[in-house]
Amino acid sequence: MSSTQTQTSKNDLTTEVVTTTPLVLYCEEEEEEEEEEGGNYGEVEWPRTMVELEVAVQCPFTRDGLPQNATRMCTLNGQSAVWMSPDYSNCITISQGLEILAQENVTTDNFMDVSVELVELTEESERLEEEDVENAVTVFEAVSMNLRGVENETEDVLDNLFVTVNQLLLAGETELMEAQMKAKTSSRIIQAVEETVMSVQIQGEDYTSKSETFDVSIINVNEETRQSDIQFPKEESKKNGNTDDSNNDGDDDDGADDTITKIVIPKEAIKDATRVQFVLYKDTSFFQTITNTEETTTGPPCAEGEEGCLLKSRVLSSFVISASVGNQKISNLENKVTNTFYHVTDDKDQFTNNSQCVFWDFDAVNGRGDWSTDGCTVSATSNTTTTCECDHLTNFAVLLDIYGNAGEIPEDHRLIITYISIAGAGLSFISLVLALASYACAGRLRKDKRVKVLINLMTALLFMNMAFLFDVVVSELGSSHKYLCFGAAVAMHYTLLCVMTWMAVEAFTMYLALVQVFDSKRRRFMLKMCFLGWGLPAVIVGCSVWIDRENYGYENNLCYLKRIPFFISFFVPVCIVMIWNSVVYILVARQMHRLRKRQTKFNQTFSLTDQLRASFSLTFLLGLTWLFAFFAFGELNLTFTYLFAITNTLQGFVVFLLHCVFKREIRRQWQALCCPCIPLLKEGDDGTYSRSKTVMKNVSGSNLKALKTRPNRVPRSEKVNFP
Repeated sequence: MSSTQTQTSKNDLTTEVVTTTPLVLYCEEEEEEEEEEGGNYGEVEWPRTMVELEVAVQCPFTRDGLPQNATRMCTLNGQSAVWMSPDYSNCITISQGLEILAQENVTTDNFMDVSVELVELTEESERLEEEDVENAVTVFEAVSMNLRGVENETEDVLDNLFVTVNQLLLAGETELMEAQMKAKTSSRIIQAVEETVMSVQIQGEDYTSKSETFDVSIINVNEETRQSDIQFPKEESKKNGNTDDSNNDGDDDDGADDTITKIVIPKEAIKDATRVQFVLYKDTSFFQTITNTEETTTGPPCAEGEEGCLLKSRVLSSFVISASVGNQKISNLENKVTNTFYHVTDDKDQFTNNSQCVFWDFDAVNGRGDWSTDGCTVSATSNTTTTCECDHLTNFAVLLDIYGNAGEIPEDHRLIITYISIAGAGLSFISLVLALASYACAGRLRKDKRVKVLINLMTALLFMNMAFLFDVVVSELGSSHKYLCFGAAVAMHYTLLCVMTWMAVEAFTMYLALVQVFDSKRRRFMLKMCFLGWGLPAVIVGCSVWIDRENYGYENNLCYLKRIPFFISFFVPVCIVMIWNSVVYILVARQMHRLRKRQTKFNQTFSLTDQLRASFSLTFLLGLTWLFAFFAFGELNLTFTYLFAITNTLQGFVVFLLHCVFKREIRRQWQALCCPCIPLLKEGDDGTYSRSKTVMKNVSGSNLKALKTRPNRVPRSEKVNFP
C-alpha cells in the first residue's frame, strides 16, 4: 500500500512525499469437522492467522486427558494466504477416545467425569462407527451400574446418560444394525435404561428429562396420587412427539384425540408404590434395529421391490412407552393398563387389520429381547390410532405386520394346532415303534436294500417325533432354560433334515428299482447311503452352530432355528429335496405306467390297487406334505397350517399303514407271532388266498406236480416288488 502527502514551503515550492506500507495477508477463521484418514478428531476452531505463522489450538480429545495442541500453518501461495494441513499428532480421534474410555475403570469417584466425556465423544452422532456405538454402550453400562444406589450427584450423571441415549439414537441406522448384530448393543442399552430408571435414587422433587428422541419421567407417589390412575404424559404427546411434564395440569386440546400417545396405569398397580417411572422413545431405532436383525418372517427375505417374498414383515408403527412401578414386577392386573398410540408410519391403511399390541420381552431370543403379544390385546384401532390393553407393565408399542401374517393365527387355533401336532406325533411315535419291531422280526425282508432304506427312514421319523415332543416340553419351560432350548432346537433341526434326506434316498432307491436295473451287488451301497442320510444333515447343523450358536433358541413359543438361518440351512435343503423328488416321481410314475401295460401281458390278474397304493406311498414318502409349509402364508395361512400340522405329524402312522398293515409279508409275520395256531395264508397263482395245509391234503400227486410248475418268468429288468 502507498499514500501521498503534499507539503508547501515558504517559496511556494510543492513537495510530494510517498509512503509505502507492506501488504499483510491472513488465513481466515475456520470452524469445521476435521476428519483425516486416521479418523474423526472432532470440531476444531482455527482463528484468523497471519501468513507465515503457525497457530496452535487445543485438541478436542487427548489420550491422557491433559491439554494438548493441534497445530496448523498459514502460508503464502502466490498472492493468497492458505491453510496448510493440520498436525493432529498430539490428539486422538473420537473412536480412539471411546475405546480408551471403554477400558476405564469406572467408579463412583469418577463416574461424573466419565459421563461428561461420554457426552462429548458421542455428540457428533452421524459420524459414529459400529465400534464407537459398541464402546459407548459399554461405558454407558458401567456408569449406570455405579449410579444405582448412589444418593449424591445422581441427577447430573443421569442427565448425561440420557443425553448419550439421545445422541446414540441419532446415529446411523447401518452402524446401529451392525453393532446390534455384533455386540447386541441395542438390547443392552434398552435393558440398562430400564434398570437405571428403576433403581436410581432421586432426591426431592420428581425427575424429568426431555430430548429430541427420548423422554424420561420419574414420579413420586403419595397417598393423594394413589387415589386415582396415573397418566403419562398428562399433556398428551402430539404427532410431532412433543411432550409435557406428566405433573403439569392442563386441559386436552380440542381434537387431540387423533394425535395421542399416552399410557394410563390403574390405581390398582400403584397402591403399594412409592414412585412410578416412564420412558418415551420417540425414536424407535433401538427396537427396530433388533426387530430387523432378528426378524421373524413367514417367507424368505429378499431385495426391495422383488415380488413374492418379504423385505420386512414387521415395523414399529408408534412410539414406544415404558412404564414401571418402583422395582416391582407388575402382572396379571384385573384393571388393564391402557395405552393409546398415534401411528407414525405411512402405511396407515393397513392398521385396521394388521396392528398388534406388543410389549418388549427382555428374556426373548436368548436375552436379546423381542416383541411379544402375551397379555396385550387391541381394544380399538383406526387409521390414525390404536388403543391397547395389557395386564402388566413394560415397554409397549404397536407393531404393524406389513405382510399380514405375523401373529395372524388366533390363539384358540394355535392351541388346537398344538394339540393336533402333539397327538399326531404321539401316534406316529407308537406306529413307528411297531413298524420297526415288525421289520426287526422279518429277517428275510431285512436283506433287501430297499427295506434297509425304509428302516432308516422310519428311524429318522421316530427320532423327529421324539425331538418334537422333547421340544414341546422344553418350550413350556420358557426361554429361561436356554441350554435345554438350544439342545432341543438342534435336535429338531437335525432330525428334520435327516427325514428329508432319507426321503431323497428312498426316492433314489425307487428310481434304481423301477427305472434302472437294481444291482444287488453294488459295493457298500448302504454304507454310502447312511453317510448321506445321517452325515449330510450333521454337516449342515454343525456349520450352522459353528457360524453362530445363537441361531438356535426360543422363537414363537418353540425352541428352533431362527429367521434367516432357518431359510438358509433348512428351507434351501428342503427345496432341493423337493425338486429332486419331484423329478424322480415323474420318472417312476412313467415307468410304473409302462410296466403296468407289460405286466398285463404276462399276468392278467395284475391289480390296479397295488399300483394306486404304490403311487400313494411314493407321493407321501417323497415329502409332498412339506408343500403345505411353503403355502402357509397369505389368506390361506390358517388352512395350510392345519394341513401341514396334520400331514407332517402323521407321516409315521401312514408309513405304518402302507408298509406294515397293507404289506402281506408283515401281516403273515404278525399272524405267525400272534396266532401261530392258525395256518398261514398263501397267495396262489390266480391271486386268491388259501390255507396251504388244506390244499396239500386235497391235491393228488399229479396235480401237486402241476402246482410246482413255475409260471412264466418276468424279465429281470421289468420285475418289481410293489409295496
